[in-house]
Amino acid sequence: MKLFSPNASTIQRDLTRLLQDTGEVLAARAKEEPKLKEAVQFLDRGLSRARNAANGAVDYSKDVARHTDDYVHDSPWQAVGGALAVGVVIGMLLTRR
Repeated sequence: MKLFSPNASTIQRDLTRLLQDTGEVLAARAKEEPKLKEAVQFLDRGLSRARNAANGAVDYSKDVARHTDDYVHDSPWQAVGGALAVGVVIGMLLTRR
């Protein structure tokens, strides 16, 4: 996972900067045009919801990873058997013509 971390953080930083710049441009124009003020508020609410959803997804995925790690450490043979079963099913589906 560390292999993708620098790329993900770079993309996140670039997108954050792009959204901030766009918000600043819209806010500056909103002083002149009242309809743009509503658009800026709508954009801010949408970004806030997107951030909350992203944070929730990250927290959820970390929690699932933690539980999976605990399960694999507590029951390694069951985890190996489950992985084997999934591999067999995928192999059968891929070789099916």
